[in-house]
Order: sequence, then structure tokens, then C-alpha cells
Amino acid sequence: MTNKKLKSRKGKRTPYLISPLKGGRKRGGIFPYQLVTLLFCHFIVFPFLLLISSGFVWGYYSFTDVKSECLGGSFVSSPYSNPALMCEEGFPSFYGEFSSLFFDLPSPSGNVAGYYKPDVSRKMVSFLNPGSSYSTGFSYRTVASPIHSEALFSVSVARNLNDFLVSRFEDRINFSATANIYTLRFVEFPSDEYSGNATAFSFDFSLFARFSDNMSYGIGLKNAGSPDIGISRQDKMPEEFVFSISNTFRRLNLIFTFENSYIGSELSAAASLDFSSARVLFSADASRAAAGVEFMSTERLKVTAGGSFLFASGSFQPKIGVNYFFRPAKPRKSKTQMMKEFYNLAYQNYRNRNYMRAIFYWKEVLKIDPNHRLSKINVEKAKKAYKRFYFNLATKEYKLGNYGKAIKYWRKVLELDPNHELSRKKMEKAKAKLKERGDE
Repeated sequence: MTNKKLKSRKGKRTPYLISPLKGGRKRGGIFPYQLVTLLFCHFIVFPFLLLISSGFVWGYYSFTDVKSECLGGSFVSSPYSNPALMCEEGFPSFYGEFSSLFFDLPSPSGNVAGYYKPDVSRKMVSFLNPGSSYSTGFSYRTVASPIHSEALFSVSVARNLNDFLVSRFEDRINFSATANIYTLRFVEFPSDEYSGNATAFSFDFSLFARFSDNMSYGIGLKNAGSPDIGISRQDKMPEEFVFSISNTFRRLNLIFTFENSYIGSELSAAASLDFSSARVLFSADASRAAAGVEFMSTERLKVTAGGSFLFASGSFQPKIGVNYFFRPAKPRKSKTQMMKEFYNLAYQNYRNRNYMRAIFYWKEVLKIDPNHRLSKINVEKAKKAYKRFYFNLATKEYKLGNYGKAIKYWRKVLELDPNHELSRKKMEKAKAKLKERGDE
């Protein structure tokens, strides 16, 4: 949060709390762990960051949820910051949050003309409805001070792109688009340039990707298009670009985030550590340190509590958020888990050339979700590989004069595909060879 003092028309110096949307902490950080990640960052990410940073960029800081703030603004940890993560949620849920942005800032002794205590509170409610392909979410966030209030209503749609872009069940790629309605209202303010009410519309776009090497990536561009906020003078809505990368080592998850704002670019580092009953969160950047804890209170209730300490002001910002799941959040074994187990077994068998077993397990996935496009594609792929493998094996044995083995392998092809005419003709030819040799 940034405090500025502007002169009123009467010449008084009046502290004005700049909208929390336009100031405050920035989060960020990138650290490659593997050669592939290094090349990806060097040739793709960094040039894009350079291109983005050349523009005038602002950022949503105050509307970040508790978990993301405790993790340094992570874009790979919470669906309330990166809506693309809605596809990773198991069940529909409701989320509520409250925080105080100036919890322990002291007030002056006695009344001071034109002074407003920076008593700023932030609230948020959200509903998520995840689906196998598409997910939707709605959120309403408010920030209020003694002299102003602002609100952000958002509608998000996320799409799981696994069927189009990935080959393993553990790999995840999701994309989301969000439409925002932002309102700003000043209760009392001494400047003609900022007076009355304002409403603006904007769009956010985000991407989440996780791969089998335990690497995750999150990319977001908020307020694309820089719409005018529409007050007395031309003022653009804040834009923000954020990129996060994380790697998981058993119970420890390390996160580094880059964030670009109108103030500049900044990096931060964060980590989460899983215990049997809770998850501990902590982060640090150039302006503050944050810590928190996340735990399941009941089967349906998850609590996230934490706080931030600002180095410049020495103030503490407490935060608490509560998730309510409409179904138990930790079922014994979900459909997704069962599908993942069958899919991984199919993939392992496919790599070991056990094509019929691979087909069997992919069909088990389709029994759970008949519309799982990737499994449908892989069943056909495994059938083709099976036929090609045994046809080539039969041809090899035929050339070596092992007609009995050749017939056996061509018969395997025909068992899977009775209409494979070339195998039928080859098998008849091998039988004729056996008959000529008198081995039949």
C-alpha cells in the first residue's frame, strides 16, 4: 500500500490512500531447475517479459487471496488468483475471506484536520464449479477505507486442454478467461480529478501447466486492453503480468514468481511444506515477508490463515480465508484418481509393448468417463501399434522360413482386426509354404 499526500483546494495537506489496486506489494521470481526449464525461460519467457515490461503496467495487488499472498503472489497455488486452476479442484466449493491491510498502524493523538486513519479492510466471496472439461467461477471482492470503496465482480471460465496438448495423465494444461466489472466510489476527497463514482470493464487471461517431472508453470495477464477507468480524467485500469514456476520435492514445494507492475519488476521466493494435518506457507520479497497455515477443519471445511509484515512501515496485515466444499474434500478414492491409475498403467504397458494390456486399461478409463478423448485416441494408437508390431514380427519369421511362427503372429493381428486382409493373405501364403514343405 502506498500513501501519498495531495493538496486540497484549501491548501491543506490531506493524506490520501491510493487505491490498493494501484500500489502495494509485488511478487515474483524465476529459478530454473533443469536444462529444459532453463532453455524455456531463456528463449521464450525472458524475451516475452522484456516485451511486456516495455509498456506501462499496473497491477491488482489488494485483491490477491490469502494463500497466494502467503506464497509471494504465487500463480500456481490457488484458483482464486489463477482461475485456470479451477480445473484442478475436485468438487464445487464456496470461499470467504477477510483481511485488514493496516491492522496495527497507530493513530495520531487528538483530532488532526483533514486526516483519515488508513483503516482499510478487504473482503472476498467466491463460488467455484469445476468440471471434467470446463469449469466456471464467480467472485466478488471489496476494499473499503474511510474515504473510498472499490469492488471487483468477476466471472471466469476455464478449459482443460489435456485432450489436445498432453500425452500423459499427470500432465495438465488449463486455460482461463475472466470478465471483470470494477467499481470505484469516493466518499470524500479534495481533488476534482478524483471525485464521484466510476465503473470499468476488463478481461484477464491465465494459463496453468503441470508436468510429470513435478514442474508447474502459471502465466497471467490481467486487465488486457487497458480500459479507461472513466473518472474525471483519463486513467487506465491497472494491468499486471505475472509468471510463476514451481518444483515439488516430496513434501516441499518451492515457488518463484516474476511480477511486472507500473512501479517496476520484482521477484519473490516462496515455499510450502506439507505435514500430516496441515500445510505451512511462507514467502519473502524486497518489500515484505509473509507466512500462513492451511488445514482441513472437517471433511468439508478448509481454513487458510496468515499474515504479512511490511518492511517499510513495520505494519502487520492479518488474513483469514475459509473454504466450504459441497462434498467431502478428501474422498477415499475419486473418479479422477481411479482414471489416473488406469491411465498410468496403460501408458506403462504401452511403452513396454504390452499393447493389449494398454488397451484394456485405457478402456477402463473410458468406462469411468466415456468422453475422455485422450484415452479414445490412445486405444486406436495402441491397436495400430499392436497390429504393426505382430505383422512385422510375422514377416520377419516368414523370411526366415519359420512359417508356423509367422502364421501365429498374423493370427494375432486378425484376432484384433478380422478385416485385416493383408494378414489373411500372408497367412494363407505361409500355410501353402508349410504344405509344400510337408510340415502341415
